[in-house]
Amino acid sequence: MVTKCRLIPSVAIVLLLMSVAAPGVGTDLNISKADVMSGMHHTAQYIVRGPLRIDGNDELEEIASSGTGVEGDPYIITGLRVEGNGRDACITVFNTTAFFVIRDCIVTSSSEENSTHGIVFDSIVNGAIDGCQISSGLLTGVTLQNCIDCMVNDTRVYDVEEIGVHLSASSDCIIKGNRIYANRKGIMAEATDTCTVINNTIYRNSIEGIDFAFNAQFNVVYGNSIGWNGVGASGVAENQFNARNDGSGNRFDDGVSIGNRWSDYNASEPYMIDGVQQVVDEYALLFEDLTNPFINSPMDIAVDMESNGNMLTWACVDETPYLYTLFLNGASELIGIWDSGPVTINIDHLTAGTHNATLEILDAAGNRATDTVFVTVISLVFGGMGTDLVMIASGVTVVVFLTLLLLAKKVL
Repeated sequence: MVTKCRLIPSVAIVLLLMSVAAPGVGTDLNISKADVMSGMHHTAQYIVRGPLRIDGNDELEEIASSGTGVEGDPYIITGLRVEGNGRDACITVFNTTAFFVIRDCIVTSSSEENSTHGIVFDSIVNGAIDGCQISSGLLTGVTLQNCIDCMVNDTRVYDVEEIGVHLSASSDCIIKGNRIYANRKGIMAEATDTCTVINNTIYRNSIEGIDFAFNAQFNVVYGNSIGWNGVGASGVAENQFNARNDGSGNRFDDGVSIGNRWSDYNASEPYMIDGVQQVVDEYALLFEDLTNPFINSPMDIAVDMESNGNMLTWACVDETPYLYTLFLNGASELIGIWDSGPVTINIDHLTAGTHNATLEILDAAGNRATDTVFVTVISLVFGGMGTDLVMIASGVTVVVFLTLLLLAKKVL
């Protein structure tokens, strides 16, 4: 028979243990791409909408947030997150002559068919894309068709099914300062003339970095860093397909002193561009990367299983980001395209126990970095009450525990 003096402390101990985590390693992880964010863009600062179609100067003026449509004061379309529907292009602009800029927008699609185009300019004069992110679930990133004096500037185009930037029947356009990677082809030009490709970083496109068709003529390419195109994800191969030129009159340097940096450059011989024209980059240099990506080491964390919005974030930086791989408890859970910047995963779905979360990041040259964080998920008996109520309940438990101890002393 348990005496009263022994029973009261026993009850107190049980109450205390009610707020302790269940031991063990959880399973049923089911991490998906929806649980991961890569890069600096976050949805909260953008207006989310479906496909946008603009036909003519009047509609352009209606949708613009500012500007008058003249050279010194272009119409501005900004701050949008446009999500494709698997059918229509995310943003299409037709038949305009007014000056305009699509700036700081995210263009993407969750369609599994990759049948949606990103941004399409058709029969445009004086249009520009600046500082945008165009990626994932798309057939092409940017298409300039029948365009004159248009520009794509400081934009990231990656992880699209076919072509990052496609020039068709266009002239006097500028592709400048962009990062174009992890597509089938980086830049392709057809029936296009007198366009300039300058100061871009073009890498890890699975077929070619740049492709000028036979009817692309008198274009110039210089100041670019072009590397590891036509190479699989497993490593750096000897055979690379960084550029091809079948059109006449195209140059791969500025004709004065500036060429391009190439990952397969050999200083002992001229850098010949593949293709029927046999063009030489007279001022070619080597594009190399011998530095591992940077990844920080977040502290191990503990989270309440019943709470929501739990995130694990690694700060990551590299000049040529390529892939991330997430491992949970030693098993590879997800591989995705890394857009430099932080990688954040939602850990709300993890089961009770302690989990080993490891992130590996890979850059274009094959350099790697890894970090591991242990995540302890606490399962509390006050499930479904939310973190605040659980904390209150835990406090009450402590008070009851101390009260029972005092009673026990009196009994003794």
